[in-house]
Amino acid sequence: MIAVRDFVPADRTPMLAMSRRYESVADMLARVNAFIHEQDLDVVNIETLLLPVNTDATRFDDSTQLDLGLFEVGAKRQQVVRLWYRKKD
Repeated sequence: MIAVRDFVPADRTPMLAMSRRYESVADMLARVNAFIHEQDLDVVNIETLLLPVNTDATRFDDSTQLDLGLFEVGAKRQQVVRLWYRKKD
């Protein structure tokens, strides 16, 4: 049976920081690789998605985004790593 898991960048913002800071894609991929190894999985596919922040990834709705050329107005986005896998028999 095929399953899916999304990995979202961890919030690395120090206390009293003026802006949010998130883990790098390399660090996020290290977490993905650790999960694959720990769970002994067969990887079907790995993809990166650009999704609106704080939304349900199963109900993607990009209607709040407006591209004005030099900048975009609307929901902020984050890069998510999606892992499709199956358990080894």
